[in-house]
Amino acid sequence: MTQYVPDLSAGAPPTLNRYEVIRSLGRGAQGSVQLCRDRLLGCMVARKVLHGDREENHLALFRREFEVLADLSHDRLVRVHDFGRTADGRTCFTRDFVDGDDLLSATAGTDPQTLLAICVETCRALRPLHRAGLLHGDIKPTNLMVEGGPSPRVRAIDFSFTHLAAGATPPRGTVPYMPPELLAGDSVDHRSDLYSLGISFHEILTGARPFDGTIDDIIAAHLADARPRLHATRFNARSDEERGILRGLEDITHRLMARRPDDRFPDLDELEAALTGLAPSKVPADDNSRVPSMNLLGDRQDIVSRISGAVRTRLDGQQGDGLLVLQGEAAAVAVRWPGPSNGRPSCAMPTRRGFHLRARPDPCNS
Repeated sequence: MTQYVPDLSAGAPPTLNRYEVIRSLGRGAQGSVQLCRDRLLGCMVARKVLHGDREENHLALFRREFEVLADLSHDRLVRVHDFGRTADGRTCFTRDFVDGDDLLSATAGTDPQTLLAICVETCRALRPLHRAGLLHGDIKPTNLMVEGGPSPRVRAIDFSFTHLAAGATPPRGTVPYMPPELLAGDSVDHRSDLYSLGISFHEILTGARPFDGTIDDIIAAHLADARPRLHATRFNARSDEERGILRGLEDITHRLMARRPDDRFPDLDELEAALTGLAPSKVPADDNSRVPSMNLLGDRQDIVSRISGAVRTRLDGQQGDGLLVLQGEAAAVAVRWPGPSNGRPSCAMPTRRGFHLRARPDPCNS
């Protein structure tokens, strides 16, 4: 489908009449989501509609969500299709329909091995976003959808609060899942999403969030140093292996919920490695671990030049020969250049600790 990114300054976006509403999929503070049939292509899509009385306050975030997804291309991320207005004049956009259950519903009644595989899948669902230098910003069980099939597959939805994974940002999100550094007005990075993921893991393991009460009570608990120990009471272990998986998930979740970001896992790769290590034979291999294609730089050649220079300086022995900076933002750029020996390109991705270099059969997938 052709993605239409509107220029709202030029007037109202077009009315989208090709979608037939089938049923409601949910409703939130910003808008509602409907299951629709595309009359032109015959496929099912999800249509997100902004509440009319909230348009003035939320239009920028709504449009930003569409643009983020339009600029990223990866099988783990939902695709957006059209941006426009409904027949009654409300702003809307359409995206892939994820046919599945949210994280809490999907894990009900599962065995520990399946639970572990789903937890690993959450890492794989968020990794393309993190590799693009972005935070999801609103990780919670209802924003992580588990698709059915022989092996569980998780996809993230609702990118209303997605932003660059660097510096301070205004507190926004869902309070019971918000990281303490965001609430305190401190700098955030990828570990902030990991904190929210830890709160989500706590909920699927125990059936309850770790902090309850009034909004003030919950914020105070996030900001406190103490963290409750948890027990995976939603699941029954039938063997020593299953008991070991549940104990490991409890320990990993406790670490994810640490007050200080330095006490959490540093990134999704190390979190996935820790999860997989609980039962390597029970976790399916990742079927798509490529770097997302991005188209976020536009005409910012000044950024491209600065990043090119930084990479040339950092990669000892390469000197930047044949360097090509692909699409991306200043904080998240994929680069490739001829390999030193076998002719295969290599791929470097920026991390908090510098550029990570490795050879890839299909580098950066531009």
